[in-house]
Amino acid sequence: MKKQSYWCALACAGVLWITHGTASAEIVRFRYVPRDACGNTALVPAVPGTTGERQSWVGGPIEPFYRTIQPTHIVTFVHAYTGQKINVPFTFPQGTAWLEHRPNRIIYNYGTY
Repeated sequence: MKKQSYWCALACAGVLWITHGTASAEIVRFRYVPRDACGNTALVPAVPGTTGERQSWVGGPIEPFYRTIQPTHIVTFVHAYTGQKINVPFTFPQGTAWLEHRPNRIIYNYGTY
């Protein structure tokens, strides 16, 4: 009986391994450079005619990103080296985020995606 259970569990694991799918996620990077001494920034395309760079999976090819995303908030950061304030535009999803503070980042978790 034990041998039969072992083979059944192994077969189930094999079927799950063969039929598993990958989760899709995208990484879009935008480049902002200082525009004036007040800390305001301007979007600078990496490739002329685009707004950013898109990567469909980690380690995948980098492709041009053409959509324009309107910012919903302007967030002010303090530069770690110069101490200057920098205003960066952000586009947040609808709803209230759960903020997670880490030593080198802040994670906005909306729990909807």
